[in-house]
Amino acid sequence: MLVIGLTGSIASGKSFALQVFTSLRLHTYSADDAVHKILVADTKLKQQIFLRFPNTRDKDNNVIRRKLAQHVYADAKNSQTQNSNSRQVDGNLMWLEKLIHPKVLISRKKFLQHCRRVGAKIVVIEIPLLLETGIENEFDHVVMTFAPKYLRKKRALKRDGMTSLRWRNINRRQMPDCKKKTKCNGVIISGLGKVVGRRSVVKSLYRFRKSLFRR
Repeated sequence: MLVIGLTGSIASGKSFALQVFTSLRLHTYSADDAVHKILVADTKLKQQIFLRFPNTRDKDNNVIRRKLAQHVYADAKNSQTQNSNSRQVDGNLMWLEKLIHPKVLISRKKFLQHCRRVGAKIVVIEIPLLLETGIENEFDHVVMTFAPKYLRKKRALKRDGMTSLRWRNINRRQMPDCKKKTKCNGVIISGLGKVVGRRSVVKSLYRFRKSLFRR
């Protein structure tokens, strides 16, 4: 079984690429979707989040993800506050990642076990911080999505709750695209429209299938 890692900077087209891979009848996995399911189903985890961030609880005892993001990527207006804000962001992110990442790892392993049981030939796993967390050796190939920074920012700022400072905080902890490219086996172009983006995904899949046949 060929395991492909899909990554890319914020708003670079990862979700679209994963949808295309899914439409091509591959088994696909989204780390973001896994986190969402964990936040819904894990009662103990939710209680830990509510203790640290009480205003993230809704009337049904679920996590309000928008408010949780406000804590993790809090906004600030002046430079002195921004320096303090960066430290706060790092602290909140480290705490949350320490809580959630082990559960996502278990989820990902269960997905791969299922794929092996059903005889899948190629699977695609989307992880935004795949390279930043240094887990690229867990994959046979790693492919990244790419779009120019100005376009990524334009896309991101359309998202609910996104601000310019939050955008900078997220980018600050992501590996620059120029460095990502040196660590990847391929690049999916997503800044030239959906037709070009889909063609780029198909070309990547073709290369991966060729490597599978060479095994």
